[in-house]
Amino acid sequence: MNHIKMHGALYHATAHLTDYVNWTVQLVKDKYPEVKLYVPPGSLLEQELKNHGLSYDREAFADRRYENDGKLVSRNDANAVIEDVSKLVNQLSIMVHENKVICIDEHEIFLNAQTYCVHGDNLSIVHNFNEVITALNLNQIKIG
Repeated sequence: MNHIKMHGALYHATAHLTDYVNWTVQLVKDKYPEVKLYVPPGSLLEQELKNHGLSYDREAFADRRYENDGKLVSRNDANAVIEDVSKLVNQLSIMVHENKVICIDEHEIFLNAQTYCVHGDNLSIVHNFNEVITALNLNQIKIG
C-alpha cells in the first residue's frame, strides 16, 4: 500500500475534529505505521502526525475552490468545483509553482502540498483529461 486517503466527510472530520484526529493517528500508529497518509495542509491531523513521527503528504485539490481558512468551499456552493480546464490548470500551476491558492473571494493564501487531486466525479474535467495533461506539460507540471 502506497498511501491512505480518507474520503468525503470523513476526510474533513479526520483532518479537523479532535476525536477523529486522535482515532486516525492511533489507527495509523497501530496498523499502518509505514504508510503515508494524505492530509489537508495546515490541518490538525497534519500536526498530530508530525508530533507522532508518522508519514504524511499534504494534499491539495486542483478542481476545488478554497475558503480563506484553507478549507474547501462546500459543494453546496455552485462555484465549489472547477469544471473549466484552463481554470483548473491555472489553479494547479499557481499551487505547484507558487505554493498558494487564490480563494473563492480572490484572496491569496499560502498552500504547500506534495500531492494534488482531481475528482473522478468531475466529468467535465474527466472527459477533457487529454487537454488537462497537455496543459500541465506546457506548465512544467509532471504527472507521476
